Amino acid sequence: MTDTDQAKKIMEIMERLRFFDAFSPLEKRKIIGLHAHFRVYQAGDVIIKEGSKGTAMFVLLSGTVKVSKGNDSRLRVELKPGDIFGEIAFLSDTDRTADVTAETVVIALELNKRMIFELDPPMREKVKDKIIEKLIQRLEHMNDIFFKLDLNKEAKASPHPEFSKSESTDFQISHTQAGSVNTLNGKNNSVDDMPLKKAILKNVKELPPMPEVLIKAQRTLADPASGPQQLARVLASDQAIAAKILKVANSAFYGFPGKIASIEKASALFGTDRLSQLLTNMSISGLPSKILKGYGMRSADLWQHALATAYGAKRVAETAFPEMAEDAYIAGLLHDSGKFILDACVFERKDRFKKHMTDTGCSFLEAEREILGFDHGEIAYAACNQWNIPEVIALAIRFHHNPTHPRSNLLAHLTHYANHLAIKTRIGACKESVSLKLDRTTRKIFDLKNSELKSILNTIRSDVNNTTQAVHT
Repeated sequence: MTDTDQAKKIMEIMERLRFFDAFSPLEKRKIIGLHAHFRVYQAGDVIIKEGSKGTAMFVLLSGTVKVSKGNDSRLRVELKPGDIFGEIAFLSDTDRTADVTAETVVIALELNKRMIFELDPPMREKVKDKIIEKLIQRLEHMNDIFFKLDLNKEAKASPHPEFSKSESTDFQISHTQAGSVNTLNGKNNSVDDMPLKKAILKNVKELPPMPEVLIKAQRTLADPASGPQQLARVLASDQAIAAKILKVANSAFYGFPGKIASIEKASALFGTDRLSQLLTNMSISGLPSKILKGYGMRSADLWQHALATAYGAKRVAETAFPEMAEDAYIAGLLHDSGKFILDACVFERKDRFKKHMTDTGCSFLEAEREILGFDHGEIAYAACNQWNIPEVIALAIRFHHNPTHPRSNLLAHLTHYANHLAIKTRIGACKESVSLKLDRTTRKIFDLKNSELKSILNTIRSDVNNTTQAVHT
């Protein structure tokens, strides 16, 4: 094969891979024309040996490779075209941390630091962005593995796993029942025999919906001129309704557990009659209290903050990770749903919360962790598990205040950033001056210019205003 034929073949491969989708044809030709090393390996060849020296990283162009660590068969990953490997040594100048073996005939682009610095600055930035994106994806995958291993250990250690799935597919306990002071005070003997988190989850099965949204949704259903998209927009405007619909859509009855992540898909799955029935059930299951006494805010204000976070997450995702836009909206909408769940429990301990925050100067979030042993993100994650909401969304909700946690994911960074933006808008629960320390890694991932930031903030305000008006019309 001539150099021209080889360059043509490499170009064809690069055109198919998302790793290079941000590069122009000219930039791709520059990569091919540099002193880059395009390596070919046969099936069974060891490309990288754990513990060996070497700092080059590789972009897999064709074929598949297996990444393994030690003798644990559970810690093996198969990489496909467009993936990277060897990036840890490349970034940290340390020994290789895993074995990489060709499973088929492999073509890989070997990148070293000298080559990277020979690229034009805009091209270097694109390579850097792709490396960050791939690292986050890799982290998500490995976290899932470790998370499952941890859950297995917990299950073996205890006959009653902390986050057990409910046997029911359609919960009927209302918010009023869940907020029973007697139950959470320990006057029910069964509660005394279980951890607080289990007691709360045993009694809390769903969030209270906003009555205005329910009414608007019923009107939309009754309007022959309204289509599925209009209905989905109304339903997706309330975290309680969104959670309820996703919970039912992901129940075993419909055969898609953990697979339905958008309200529009759930609406299409149900059909008009079933949706109307669900909304009727929600309408009579108990209206939300006007005030969340534990957190000292109106439920309507928390709803508006949830909307602002949802729209912010969606808008940022559309610019950075378009394929995540639907998941981002749902994660943003539900990120503070744990506050509805914990409100009665927090209210019972309001004096302890007040004293602890006064004595230590800590935030409400830190007080949750200290006094309850967990925060509103963790309890919402457990509830999401009971509702079979997709794990990627549940993890984002759990770690929206701690997106660099080892079990976190990219969507958690996005939700964390959207929460930061929502606070900046001073909408709803954030009317008063509050602060949120933005995670440094999150800041690097979503490095928006001031003009972009201002535009997104204005868009969030407009989105929330339009939705609020539509719901109350």
